[in-house]
Amino acid sequence: MRKLYTLILILLPAIIFAQSNYHEGFIIKDNGDTVKGYINYREWTESPQSIEFKQSKNDGQATVFSPTTAKAFQINGMETYRTFRGNISIDKTRFPDLPDHLDTSKKSETVFLKQLATGKFLSLYAFTDEIKTRFFIGEKNSEPVELKYYTYYSENKEVIKTPLYKGQLGAYISRAYAGSTKFDYKINDSRYEESDLVSLINKVNATTTSGSQKSSVRLFAGVGASFNKTDINNVYFYEKNESLTSVSPKISAGIDIFENPNVQQFIFRLELSYFYVKPEYKASHITDQFGAQTESLDYTYTQNNIVFTPQIIFNLYNTNDLKVYVGGGAAVNFSTYSNDKLVITNKGANQNGTETKVKPHELNSAWLAIPIEAGVMINKQFEIGVMYSLSSSYDKGEAGGFSAKNQTISAGFKYFFSNP
Repeated sequence: MRKLYTLILILLPAIIFAQSNYHEGFIIKDNGDTVKGYINYREWTESPQSIEFKQSKNDGQATVFSPTTAKAFQINGMETYRTFRGNISIDKTRFPDLPDHLDTSKKSETVFLKQLATGKFLSLYAFTDEIKTRFFIGEKNSEPVELKYYTYYSENKEVIKTPLYKGQLGAYISRAYAGSTKFDYKINDSRYEESDLVSLINKVNATTTSGSQKSSVRLFAGVGASFNKTDINNVYFYEKNESLTSVSPKISAGIDIFENPNVQQFIFRLELSYFYVKPEYKASHITDQFGAQTESLDYTYTQNNIVFTPQIIFNLYNTNDLKVYVGGGAAVNFSTYSNDKLVITNKGANQNGTETKVKPHELNSAWLAIPIEAGVMINKQFEIGVMYSLSSSYDKGEAGGFSAKNQTISAGFKYFFSNP
């Protein structure tokens, strides 16, 4: 299993890099020519430094465009970028990694800006790199300028915020509305975040964001079966290990959250599920040297599990009609136990009878498992998957050496109520 994990870690970057996701769009070359075709749309957590373009999906080799060779590009119905040439700030603004002084340093760059909102008066853009996200504003047919926001530590280690962008917004909006103060409250309340700034610019333009705005979440419910192997050892000081199998139905519900709902390459999944485990441990041994007396143990319980599972899902193959995925995360099990008893039966010349001990061993009500999942999604509506959970202990480590572990393979079907 360790070799398999190593192989996956080695191959995953190559798989990600090899993924293509071409969508219709166009580019505007540096000379002003517009060319329609297909753009390889990736899960850009940072602004793209270059794009791959084909005039036909069947073209063998893609043409690479950068901000120095393209003025703009658009993936139809999804995202629009334009080239910016000028100074950008390079100070850090992410807490707690802040400078100890007001840092107004900048550098000259040529980059792609993502269009967040546009309309009659103003357009809003963003550029993200490993340092931070910066927002830019521009009037119609004019070059955008960066909205300035600084934050740093004072000598007393207090966080100082300098929201110069509010004054910049006020100046741009006052030109659009001839000195009107109707947006002053909205400017003062706006944070240096995409949602606030997009909302403000849309109100100024009396419009909504351009392009297709897809939901970043989807809900699902699932049914399936859980195949469980329970390893139990040293029941009531009797040194015998048993591997016991049981099958139970499994039901689940949850939510998927997308980094980019247009691409859906990476997904953060939160799932709540239920299944049960019902092992039966049996053992017997001779208790005297002549073989005339035997003692038998029959240990049973039903473990009811409600499981909260956060996971990262990655689509290895990613098209609208078919997706092939792998995923992994952690499974937090909340367990209750019923019919938890040990029946001891003695037979022989000296003694006959039974004794029942209720809850002979302590079992955890909360424990952790590590799941690995793989499956396929069909037509953005149905998913068939298999989940494997590594063997995980839920005993409390008693002095007598008693132990109990579960290893689970579940297979199931999910239905998605909505999908971007």
